[in-house]
Amino acid sequence: MRHLGLSHNQLQGSIPDGIGNLSSLNFLSIGSNNFSGEISNLNFSKLSSLDWLDLRSLNCVFQFDLDWVPPFQLSHLSLKNTTQGPHFPFWIYTQKSLQYLDLSSSGISLVDRNKFSNLIERIAGPRDIHSELILSNNSIAEDISNLTLNWYELRLDHNNFTGGLPNISPMAILVDLSFNSFSGSIPHSWKNLTDLQYINLWSNRLSGEILRHLSDLNQLEIMNLGENEFFGTIPILISQNLKVVILRANQFEGTIPPQLFNRSNLFHLDLAHNKLSGSLPHCVYNLTQMDIDHVYVWYSTTIDLFIKGHNYVYKVSPDR
Repeated sequence: MRHLGLSHNQLQGSIPDGIGNLSSLNFLSIGSNNFSGEISNLNFSKLSSLDWLDLRSLNCVFQFDLDWVPPFQLSHLSLKNTTQGPHFPFWIYTQKSLQYLDLSSSGISLVDRNKFSNLIERIAGPRDIHSELILSNNSIAEDISNLTLNWYELRLDHNNFTGGLPNISPMAILVDLSFNSFSGSIPHSWKNLTDLQYINLWSNRLSGEILRHLSDLNQLEIMNLGENEFFGTIPILISQNLKVVILRANQFEGTIPPQLFNRSNLFHLDLAHNKLSGSLPHCVYNLTQMDIDHVYVWYSTTIDLFIKGHNYVYKVSPDR
């Protein structure tokens, strides 16, 4: 047997020991079930051909030896919504071929600085490989400002990352670094993110004239820079593809450029709590209804919308 997919069922009990004897197994997906008991390196000791491993949303106890070196090299690993922490799983540092890594909501707060940096910087595959790094909803407090991250989708939100922003590969399409403690200004290298469609830097400690670094990103659809200390004026030349623009709670000043309202796809614009002045552009009074139900994106994400004093979490996905 080479492919075993049992995920998203209601299977119970312990994971059968026999799975560990399937030495030809390439694909193993048993996540999102009601399995109980312990998962250890003994369950995988003979799976030398394993490439894809999905154990997400299992309530099992994970007991991997600290010095365990797996007999396999994975390209896809999901441990989302499992109890791994507080230490980053040491065995994952041995994986050199990962193209998809999801450790979101896994209770991680401590990492080996050198090994962690080498792991997340290691990905540098060809442009036709859609690589994703998802570490959302943990408590990782590292300075990754000296790294260059080469992932198509980068989700490090809801952690405690510090220091400056990392360099991002030009292949990036989605970058979510929200709810961290990043500081400083936007790296000049971010001007090269010409394929970027989604950026979320909400709730950090960032400053500087951010918008001049993003004004040439013509593919940008969703831009959330709220809850920082960015300053300067709002430029005229920003992406015509913008659907969401959130600049709330910064230090932007000057007038609101009327050209901003010429974006036919724009459905949410939030400029609240800044230092803007002057009068509203006349074109504002001629706006037709911004229709949120016609928003289409190829990726799945959530957007915090502030409407009439209330905070709404809006989910967008390809199948909407």
